[in-house]
Amino acid sequence: MSCLDGGPGIVAKLRNPNKTAMDYMVAFSGGDYAESYVVSPAAHSSVPVQFGGMSNGTYTLIVWNAAGDVIAETPVDVNC
Repeated sequence: MSCLDGGPGIVAKLRNPNKTAMDYMVAFSGGDYAESYVVSPAAHSSVPVQFGGMSNGTYTLIVWNAAGDVIAETPVDVNC
């Protein structure tokens, strides 16, 4: 997490351990803030996922695979 002039921002690294490129839905939400998008990292690679413009509070970062299974979920406390 970074505290920027425009408000807090977070960056997480999504790793694809598979032998082929995969699609993942990444969402960050909490309170009145919700944002999500699809990322498609190549095989055995990582890509950054970024969210910004939220206010202080507790949020949840969730990642789903293409089948709709939750593969990662973690709380994130934002305090700038």
